Amino acid sequence: VKTFEAKDFEPYIRVMPHSEYPSGSACLCIGYAEFVQNFVKEEFGDDELYGLTWYRGKGSSRVEYGATPSEEMLLDVYNMAELYEICSESRLWGGMHFTASIHSAKEICTGIGTKGYEYAYNLKKDSDFLGTTVPSDSDIDIEAAWLPFLKALDFLVYH
Repeated sequence: VKTFEAKDFEPYIRVMPHSEYPSGSACLCIGYAEFVQNFVKEEFGDDELYGLTWYRGKGSSRVEYGATPSEEMLLDVYNMAELYEICSESRLWGGMHFTASIHSAKEICTGIGTKGYEYAYNLKKDSDFLGTTVPSDSDIDIEAAWLPFLKALDFLVYH
């Protein structure tokens, strides 16, 4: 154990520029889970996405490439509710948030993923789905509308 001054502390994992309380990351976690649940229900007629597995190769860490993880890892997740729990709890495991931050984020952010899906669905229904819009939605910048979601997805999957 090494003691050092607080001003010299540097986190192992970069801390995102949002509030600690409530956890912005946990808010992204619930939003992502809700968005996917709505998508699966609408597009595939199922209430849930089951049997998710994430693979990380030995030494594939972005922070300590070549060193961690020390062996191949599989993360098996039963459904989106479990993914939300793991996603938000990981912020505790990494020391980025406190327990109360995670729980308050769920209270505040529940419903945001559903609203995001509804917005995306409304964009899609007036689109040819090839990246261009039809005249009825010409005032909507699709790239700008999807960019925050794509950044959030990248963050959740790779951090």
